[in-house]
Formats: sequence, C-alpha cells, structure tokens
Amino acid sequence: MDLHELHLLAGYPSSRMMATAIASSSHTRIHKLFVEPRRPDWGLLELVVEYLAERAHRDTASTRRHFYDRWVAVARASDADAGGPRLTRTALPTATGTSASASIPFAAPPAPETLREEGAAHQPAENVDVLLSRAKTASPEEAEEIYKHLISRGSSMGYMTYGNWQAKRGNLVEAERLLRAAAGMGNKHAPVSLGRVLEKQERFDEARVCYEEFLRSGERNAAVVLAKFHEKRGNRSEAEKAYLAALEQGDETARVPLAKLYEKMGKTESAERMYLAAIQREDGGAVGLLARLYARSGDLGRQEQVLEDYITSSAVTPSGLPVMLGKIRERQGRVEEALELYRMAVTLGSAAASGEIERLERAAG
Repeated sequence: MDLHELHLLAGYPSSRMMATAIASSSHTRIHKLFVEPRRPDWGLLELVVEYLAERAHRDTASTRRHFYDRWVAVARASDADAGGPRLTRTALPTATGTSASASIPFAAPPAPETLREEGAAHQPAENVDVLLSRAKTASPEEAEEIYKHLISRGSSMGYMTYGNWQAKRGNLVEAERLLRAAAGMGNKHAPVSLGRVLEKQERFDEARVCYEEFLRSGERNAAVVLAKFHEKRGNRSEAEKAYLAALEQGDETARVPLAKLYEKMGKTESAERMYLAAIQREDGGAVGLLARLYARSGDLGRQEQVLEDYITSSAVTPSGLPVMLGKIRERQGRVEEALELYRMAVTLGSAAASGEIERLERAAG
C-alpha cells in the first residue's frame, strides 16, 4: 500500500491536522513525507502511518509492518549503493547513554558496564527508533531481548518502552522501577507512563505529581494529560482549567475533549462553540459530535444542516458522516438517497455502511 493511497483512504487529512494529532513534529516535515523522494525518518513515518491506518479503519499492526518492510528495503538498497553498512534483523549496534536529574525523585540507574568496555566509545551510534519499531512486531521473547539490549546501552527510551511493555503485562512493580529510571535519565515522557502505572495501583496523589512534572517539561500535550487525569477523578473544574491552559498554549487537540466535558457539565452552548472551533481547524471527528449534540438537544434541523454542510467538504474527513445522514434520510422516507450515502461511506472505509446497504436491499426485495 502506497503512502498516498493510505492518505486517500484516511480522507486526506491535512498536514497540520496530522501534526496536531501525533503531537511530535511540524506540519512542514509531515508534508515533505508526501512530496520529497528521499527516504524519510522512520520514527516520523511510523507515527503518520499509524494515525492514517486508524482513520482508514485498517489494521494498524499489519499496515505498520508493511511500511516498515518497505522502509527497510529502501534503506538496504541505499546503504548498498553507498557502500555503507546494511541493516539486518540481528544487527544491534551500540550507543552511549545520557543522564539528567528530574525535579521529582526519580533515580537514574548506574552507568552500564558495557559502556566502559575498551573501545565502546568508538562503536557506531545505534538507531533506537528502528530497534523499538522492530520490537513492536517481534515475538515477546525477541522484544524483551531488544529492550534489555537497549537498557544495557543506557537508552532512556529503552527503559521507558520496556517499562510500558511490563505494565501491559501487569508487572506494575517492575514497570515502576524501569519508568523511574527513564525519568531519572531525563526522558520527558516517562512521567506520563509512570503516572499511569501509579494510577493502576490507586496511588493517585503520586500520579498527579508525575503529570504535573510532565506539565513543567513544556511538552505540547502535557496540559491535556493533566486535564484527563482530573476528569477521571471527577474534578471537572480542575479539568476545565487544564484544558483551557492547553488551548492558551496552542494545543488545539484540547478543543474536542473540552467540548465533551462541557456537555457533561450541562454547558451546551460552550460545547457547541468548542466543536465549531475544532471543525474550523479541520477536525472532521467534531462534525459528528456536534451533530449528536444537536440531536440530543432535540434540534434535528441543525443536526441535518451540519451534516449536509460538511459531508462533501475537503476540510474534514467525513468517514462516518454519510451513515448519520443516511439514517436521517431513511426516517424521511428518502431511501434511494440513503443508499447513495451508505455507498459513499463504504468508499471512505466505513465497515458499518455495508451492513446498512444489505439491510435496505433485502427490505426492497
């Protein structure tokens, strides 16, 4: 599957929208993925592929694997042409580690013995992103081997990813140890993962400290992380403050969750404003949410109008919108129009639309 084809199936989200969603790069770098012929950085490409695969309703793991295999093939060909080293499945080159102190008591691990071996400083730097991506599709045994290798080389990403891996398997004590080590080495994202592990252990005060530490790091989505923590704990006023702080810092991803929070708080007009602002910034998911808000308010005319306004707009991804409008057309007795809308949804990757078509065709005899 070509990247441009995946982009089409995902509804052509803009580079700005993708940059906001993955929160890891500028929209200019993402735009270059689609227009420049040179081999891209895998770390950025992986994030974009995962985002597009999810929007296109494709299996994320198999899609990522497909693009990774193609990326490796290009890398091997490039290295061979240049007379450089070839990337192999078993190659595990070394890298030096870094350490930094955090403002909360995360202890950095001692320097690994392997880094003090003679000649270690002259070994080539290792591509951590490639190894971590390989671990995602490897067997549990192979993945653990990769994580342990990265830890032996002092990689804070190795500590953090291995910690997350342990957390998914329910090994919360070991996960906490690894994530504290990653935070102690200066990994800015480790406090978030550590906070989630502490939440699972119902150590909520400690988790809050971790999220506040992440907020001090200046990362773009830090205020949203803190807001969601407060929201889960039922502290809606604190969640609202954090979402508003995120917007002040330029994090547009806060608009939709803030709108949902306003709905829970009964602030319908505020929710409507937030959804409309999100739509203006090319967030197609906000269209359906706004339509549902109008429906719950009993304003069916405005629900229909917002769907009609945006269903063919290139500024948003209408994936589920044709199905919603098709349901309205059915209630109005306009069955042929409903069928056309469901067929449109199928071309946009909606799995639900196929069943709607079969149901209507059976009813028609």
